Amino acid sequence: MFHPLTTPLGVLLLMLLGITPAHAGGWNWADEPLWPEFTESKEICRQWRNHAPPERDRPDAATLEQLKDCDAEALYHGLDGEADPGAARACALADPEADSLGSLSHAAILMMLHANGAGVERNLGVAIALACAINGAAMEIDGRVKHLERLRRENWQGTNFSWCDDITSGMAQGICARLESRLAEARNGSRWESLLAKWSDKATNALLRRLHERFETLVAARGEHEIERSGTAQLALVLEDEMALREVFLTDLETIAKGSSPWQGVEKATDADARLNRCYKAIQRQSRQAFGENWNTVRQDGIRQTQRAWLAYRDGWVAFLAQAAPRIPRDTILQGLTLRRVAQLEPFLPVSNR
Repeated sequence: MFHPLTTPLGVLLLMLLGITPAHAGGWNWADEPLWPEFTESKEICRQWRNHAPPERDRPDAATLEQLKDCDAEALYHGLDGEADPGAARACALADPEADSLGSLSHAAILMMLHANGAGVERNLGVAIALACAINGAAMEIDGRVKHLERLRRENWQGTNFSWCDDITSGMAQGICARLESRLAEARNGSRWESLLAKWSDKATNALLRRLHERFETLVAARGEHEIERSGTAQLALVLEDEMALREVFLTDLETIAKGSSPWQGVEKATDADARLNRCYKAIQRQSRQAFGENWNTVRQDGIRQTQRAWLAYRDGWVAFLAQAAPRIPRDTILQGLTLRRVAQLEPFLPVSNR
């Protein structure tokens, strides 16, 4: 099948990105003609290339049928419940070459299982062999192979080796950020359910859910309009910002549930609303050309759309807390939320205004 990255131009693009232009069918770092500076890791791969997961580990036909459409990444990390390394191994072995866009490949899952001794006897030689057959950025492969070889020589007995330990490329950062986002989502699910149970009366619960909807709208708007989306690390940048916003949102609610305010002390700050207006107007007053000199994908109109989403989010907080925590003054809520918004907008100011 034709693939654009197997053409001469595609190979050149991958080389410029520092990614090995592997082709299907038994590629191995040991045989890679490019990147001659990485001879040490290639020699390690030659030493371990014939080590593979034991044949007895491969699932039988009945198990293969049950594992159709399984998610090895979720099974390994316990994203949908308890981690199940045995099921993760069977799922990965059912299709060892599976490599879903944005997720850890099945080979990467098998590598981690054997390196960490999770649900299988620890075998760092097998982990090295698997690492040598996983395509990616040259520096990543070199670092990962040497990392595993060092662990093998040290007779390492830990359980926390990860494919993400040795990443260097923007694309890999995106994969690992997505994984961290999935892990955070699994953790946050129980936190959110606890908060819904805390404010279970119909009126307050409805206001909390409405606040959450407005929060999700704001998160989406900020990810689309206020995070730079140029470069291979764009997915990582969006997901990292999203995770930070979610953590603050849940922590604020948990603080209020405990009877405290997440905005203690903000009353002493200078008028936040005036600061926000000055900041926002200075951003919008810039010419499109001047603004574009510093930002490739962020646009002033996108900031305007995000600001509208933030105003609805702010009002959602005021309405919710008037019912759930009337002890917190309205001005304190507005001041605290507004100061955070100013901090988000300040990077878009002209240099002379910062």
